[in-house]
Amino acid sequence: MNKILISRTDMLGDVILSFPVVSALRKKYPDSQIWFLARNYTSDILKCNPKINGILTIDDSNNKKKNPISLIKEIKEKKFDIAFILYPSLFIALILFISRIPKRIGSGYRWYSLLFNKRIYEHRKYCTKHEVEYNLELLRPFGIYDQDVTFDIEIPNNEKNKIEYILKNKGITENDLLIIIHPSSKGSAIDWNPKNFAKLIDIILSKTNSKIIISGTKSEEHTLNKIMNYCTKKPIRLESELTLKEFSALLKRADLLISNSTGPLHLAVALGVDVIGIYPDIIPLNPTRWGPYKREDSILTPKIPEGVKKSKKNYIKFKLMDLITPEEVFNLVEKKIAKVRHRLKQDIH
Repeated sequence: MNKILISRTDMLGDVILSFPVVSALRKKYPDSQIWFLARNYTSDILKCNPKINGILTIDDSNNKKKNPISLIKEIKEKKFDIAFILYPSLFIALILFISRIPKRIGSGYRWYSLLFNKRIYEHRKYCTKHEVEYNLELLRPFGIYDQDVTFDIEIPNNEKNKIEYILKNKGITENDLLIIIHPSSKGSAIDWNPKNFAKLIDIILSKTNSKIIISGTKSEEHTLNKIMNYCTKKPIRLESELTLKEFSALLKRADLLISNSTGPLHLAVALGVDVIGIYPDIIPLNPTRWGPYKREDSILTPKIPEGVKKSKKNYIKFKLMDLITPEEVFNLVEKKIAKVRHRLKQDIH
């Protein structure tokens, strides 16, 4: 395979969980060109993966979808030998079919799967595996069974230096224990209540010698406002101020990230940062598929009363996520902090 295209055109976390596919293909075909087809807003993080040779996007910098004819022309010009479609859609299947990529590998369970000439028959909807493992399954027909999962993200020094400067201006030194709380999932999960996040922040700031940054995008401003209003002890707030590369540098500096099921959580895991993920235990949102990869000790789910059916409807109706208390989360925070302090002592000695 001289030129390989990986297509993943959904959200940030999904793209991050596709990086092990890049690593496995690079190991199998070290001299090949590996390109990525994605949404424009994820380009920054794709540029941080040194094993990716090039990026194509389905939209522009204003999130406006490209003209299909011009996109097909872009793809055709690259003369790809094979495409792995990790997130299938009729639009992508048609685009890659019309682009005449000789081999197109994707799910065999969509009505348009006939547009793929190598079909993988595995239902992701049952959520019995992690998304990383589902992605790697598409490589098995080519004899790739890579168990050494890596994400291979390298943050440029410019972004690291900028974050260091920002943190210094906000009174955070390199010796401070830094916790980032990213409370919104943009609707991709059933979120923990903002009041719970606020109470957790108060407990952490009262009982530990640490600094907290609460982060989010402009669209998540309403949630951040609620949390700030509920807090009696105020964390440092960062929203819409950072590029994705800069946010990655911020995560890399952190000792711990606490969040719902979000892209930043998967990014933190990929960067080797400790996390706590707050999850509903229902298909298709469960941590079996979407939890922090290989971090089973970093997941909290509510203990559902006997007789209550685990369903999205009941989670919302009975506010089941509130069964996870701030105190319960703090107990796990304390364990994580203890690990950080132990590591720091080892580094000193």
